[in-house]
Amino acid sequence: MSEQQTRLKPSLRPASQQAGRDARTSRIARLACCGGPALVAFLLGLWQISARSFTQDEAATLSATRRPLPGLLRMLGHIDAVHGAYYLLIHCVVLAFGTSETAVRFPSVVATAVAAGVLAALGRRLAGLRAGAAAGLLFAVAPPVTGAAQNARPFALATALAVTACYLFTRYAQTGLRRHAIGYAAALAATGCVEVLALMVVLAHAVTLLLAPDLRPRRRGFLAAATAALIVVSPLIWLDVTQVQQVAWEQRPGPVVLLSVLALVAASGAVARVALRAGKEPTPGPAWPEPEPGPTPAGPAWPGPES
Repeated sequence: MSEQQTRLKPSLRPASQQAGRDARTSRIARLACCGGPALVAFLLGLWQISARSFTQDEAATLSATRRPLPGLLRMLGHIDAVHGAYYLLIHCVVLAFGTSETAVRFPSVVATAVAAGVLAALGRRLAGLRAGAAAGLLFAVAPPVTGAAQNARPFALATALAVTACYLFTRYAQTGLRRHAIGYAAALAATGCVEVLALMVVLAHAVTLLLAPDLRPRRRGFLAAATAALIVVSPLIWLDVTQVQQVAWEQRPGPVVLLSVLALVAASGAVARVALRAGKEPTPGPAWPEPEPGPTPAGPAWPGPES
C-alpha cells in the first residue's frame, strides 16, 4: 500500500504545480484588468494638469478652502453645504501642499483612477475579464472623465464613491453577506456626503432587485443599508434644502429635458430586461445526443486476432 502511495505522489505534483501557476496567472490577470484602466486614467489626468488656470467654479473651491477652518464651517452654514465634505478635504490639501493647480486638482486625478479601477472590477465580476478591462479603459479615456479629473470640484470624487457603491451592491447581491451590506451602506453614505444627487444610484439598485426575482432575499438587506445611509445624510439634505435659494437663478428643466430623461430611463429598462432574459435562457446543447458514458473495457474494443 505504501509503495502505491509513493508511486502516486509524483503524478500529483505536476497537477498541484499547474494549479498554483493557474492561480498566479488568474491573480495577475485580475490585477491587470483593474490596474490597467486605473493607471491609464491616472496618467491622462496628470497630463498637462497645470496647463490651464483655474476656472470660475474652481475659484469658488479656492475661495472656500483658503479660509481658516472656523470660517469655512461658518460659510457652510449659509451656502455651499452640498460641497462641504469636498471643501474640507481640499482644505487639508491646501494646508499640506499649497494652492497650485496640480495640488488642488490632484485629488480628482486619484479619484478618477480609483473609479476606473473599481468599474473594471465591477465589469469583471459581472461579465468577465475582457468586459471589465474594456469598461474601465473606455471610462478612463472618455473626454468628460478626463475633464473631471483635472477639475477641482467634487464630481470625480462623487463618481468614484458611486461606482464603489455599485460594486459593493453587486457583491452583496451575489453573496448576501452582512459585511458587504455594511460596506454598501457606508459607500452610499459617503457618496451622499460628497454629492447628494449621486444618491440617485440607489434607484438603479432598487430597479435591479425588482427585475431579478432571484435576488428577492436581498431586498430586506438592501432596504436596511439604503435607509441607514439616508439617515446619515439626512442632516445634510435638510441643510441643502434651506440653501436652495443660492441656485434660484437656474431655470427649471423644460419638456425637452424631461422627455430626454424619460427616454433614457425607458431605454435603460429595456436593456436591463433583455439582459435578464438572456441570462435566464439555457445554453443550447449540441444538435445530436451525446453517447452515454459506459464502462471502459479492459481490452481493445474490437476482437483481437484469433490464435
